[in-house]
Amino acid sequence: ELKKAQEEKLQSDETEKSGKNTASQNTALPYTQPDKSQRPAILRFVINGYNILDTCRTVYFSRQEQDGSFLLTADRRYISDNTVREETFYLLFKADGNCGASKGYDVQPAVVQDYQNDYSLVYQLAQKNNLKASKTGNLVVLRSTSPDWNLDLLLDIGE
Repeated sequence: ELKKAQEEKLQSDETEKSGKNTASQNTALPYTQPDKSQRPAILRFVINGYNILDTCRTVYFSRQEQDGSFLLTADRRYISDNTVREETFYLLFKADGNCGASKGYDVQPAVVQDYQNDYSLVYQLAQKNNLKASKTGNLVVLRSTSPDWNLDLLLDIGE
């Protein structure tokens, strides 16, 4: 199934590059969760009420290090000012040394954009400092709430 999906994506990308399918250039293909329950996945990713997960095209999780640290990265395609934009974000979840039943993470965000867009919610996330996530079982939660900016990220890290 994965191989078939990759072949379809390659064909779609080639069609987009040749300019034959302009409708697909203006719509984002949503990220679909892996079928296997043991694979890591983003379960929820909402910033200021906007579902960021719907704009993710590819999502990758690294293997966990011995201390539990891991990297999440994804490619996004979204529309801003009637222009299709692309960016890649990175969230490094570094274990904070808490060896209790639930682990904590210091989260270091970063983003690479086709050109700088300060209004991108993921760009705004990358500007945040001191982000903390917590782990219980196989779930990792990263939340941030303030009067003008809210984040709710829930991950299944597949353990």
